[in-house]
Amino acid sequence: MKRLAQSLPKSERQVQAEQALLQRYIQEPVVQKLLADYPEMNQEQLLQNLPALVELVRYQEHCENCLGLHECTHPAKGYQAFLTPDVNRLQTTLYPCRYKQQQLEKNTLIQAVNLPHEILRAQFSDWQPEEIMNGGLQQALVQCQSLKAQRDFRGLYIHGDFGIGKTHLLGAIAHNLSEANIHSLLVFWPEFTREIKSDFSVLDAKVERLKQIDVLMIDDIGAESNTSFIRDEVLLPILNYRMMFKKPTFFTSNLPLSSLQQHFTISQRGDDEPIKALRVIERIHSLTVPLVMKGQNRRR
Repeated sequence: MKRLAQSLPKSERQVQAEQALLQRYIQEPVVQKLLADYPEMNQEQLLQNLPALVELVRYQEHCENCLGLHECTHPAKGYQAFLTPDVNRLQTTLYPCRYKQQQLEKNTLIQAVNLPHEILRAQFSDWQPEEIMNGGLQQALVQCQSLKAQRDFRGLYIHGDFGIGKTHLLGAIAHNLSEANIHSLLVFWPEFTREIKSDFSVLDAKVERLKQIDVLMIDDIGAESNTSFIRDEVLLPILNYRMMFKKPTFFTSNLPLSSLQQHFTISQRGDDEPIKALRVIERIHSLTVPLVMKGQNRRR
């Protein structure tokens, strides 16, 4: 039907209406730029591609006064339309706008291992102001500012009840730090340790990555099945390196540090190893400021 409609001759009235519309849109700056870039385009080609020109101008009108991705009304959110000639027709190509480009660049600064990708989009604005003040989150904001200003190298040891948003807070901190081009790596510790125990060939590469990243965030420490090997040959070298080179490190846990120390004291064989546990805890003390997080269980 579309091809049939295109093949039928247009009435004089239709031709005049299209020419009038073209004269209106041809004055738009975005169309003027198109003509400057492709001066070989003639009036007939522009008329044949009038719908594409109209769409281009509408895209541009939306983008000119846009204040951010939250206001974007385009079907392809965060993308601008550009036209390029392709034989006798104009081909529409979508490119990220400046806000989308900023988002894409930030996402490359935040990486997550064995965690849901929505964590990468977490922000402090996800909480109400009273939640930030009453839930201990203000301390997290202060620590972010200290890190960005290089006044302190310490992260946070965030502990609290199940389901109150501790992991989400790590994502918000990583997002905040990305504004200063600081790389963060979030690691779900129980799954990370399980993968190492199932394949020792990846040990060196995985440990080195956690040593070197700008900001390391270890999620749910204390929930893993503790072994002497994981404690002494994996976790301790990572913490020792980061402590020596003053690399920011964050933790979340359901356990206060005293309980985490007990977790590391008893080996998988049932041996009591308080000195080895203390070595880990002392390094966590050196690397972090404690934060008791409060709030409602968001999983219910």
